[in-house]
Amino acid sequence: AEEVDLFSDDEVEEGTQPISHDDYEQLIKYLEKKNPPAILPIQIAYYAGLRIGETCGLTWQDINLEEQCLTIKRSIRYDGIKHKNIIGPTKRKKVRIVDFGDTLTEILKAARKEQLKNRMQYGELYHRNYYKEVHVKNRVYYEYYHLDVTQEVPADYKEISFVCLRPD
Repeated sequence: AEEVDLFSDDEVEEGTQPISHDDYEQLIKYLEKKNPPAILPIQIAYYAGLRIGETCGLTWQDINLEEQCLTIKRSIRYDGIKHKNIIGPTKRKKVRIVDFGDTLTEILKAARKEQLKNRMQYGELYHRNYYKEVHVKNRVYYEYYHLDVTQEVPADYKEISFVCLRPD
């Protein structure tokens, strides 16, 4: 029931331009050769119009493939001072739902299938993602880690299933 001005320029950030489809295709071709694991987050960001930190913060629970929508709840960024990856709120600190089309649906279905196959194939070598809540100076933030199956998971870690897996 929130009032929204559909033609407002409030959301447009100064100097930020979306990339053209030709630039997107060139980027994907480059990543196919240089860094294939980076392709999925770029595809999601491009087809859903997300910031890269929001894309990296997506979990499979945030995605509804049948209704072709995803829920943006968090963002991931690297904190250079703490030397840790931090899970935090989105830039505007709002949860939002984003619709997507058939192209991204097929990309996500293929990615999910590949992840499940790899989890079975690699067994104990497969990395799982975890986060822990950290309290510092009356503030709460979340650090995340990836551990393989053979590593003991500390009691205060909780598993999280990210869509975009961190490559090693």
